[in-house]
Amino acid sequence: MKAIILVCSARRYGNCYDFARFMQGKMVERGVETELVNFCDHEIQPCHRCNYECLAHLDPSIGHDLPCPIKDDVAMIWKLTWSADLLLMFVPNYGGSPPALWLSFVQRYQSLWRQEPKDLSEKFSGAVVLSSPEGAPSGELTVPEVIKELISEGRKVIGFEVVNTHAYELGNVWKGLIEHDEIRQRLSWLVDQMLEKIKV
Repeated sequence: MKAIILVCSARRYGNCYDFARFMQGKMVERGVETELVNFCDHEIQPCHRCNYECLAHLDPSIGHDLPCPIKDDVAMIWKLTWSADLLLMFVPNYGGSPPALWLSFVQRYQSLWRQEPKDLSEKFSGAVVLSSPEGAPSGELTVPEVIKELISEGRKVIGFEVVNTHAYELGNVWKGLIEHDEIRQRLSWLVDQMLEKIKV
């Protein structure tokens, strides 16, 4: 079994990274092959300066899609996720919304979805969202956005955990949330639940 872990934060080594590494370690202990992709280490651009090449099949004068003109790591990362039995995402809350890197990543999927393997419905996904209604002037949109993406991706959703970062003394900005026993217990429980559903 293979798990791909996406750290979707704009901070290279923040709380999402700590949570992902902790859960990765638990999965490795259970014999799961894992690969961690930290968005900060990759080039991820939003849709921009294009002519809808990904929708060219709708143009009667073209009739087929053209390659996305943006040259970055988005296609490589998406195709890597297709190889995974379990896709696990870690997404923080930035002012009530997911980070721009995550939004750009899922937005760009429209240029790739027709290449998606047909067997994704037999695979699994989950997410850990670091989120809080405090400090979210537009309302808390991160949780429903991540849920929407998990459902639309076609996999069976077998794990979802929301960590209210303001419930812990360090708040939602600084590192160190992984030091809380309760958080480690929750993340360990999530690993156990997901792997039990996959029968690992």
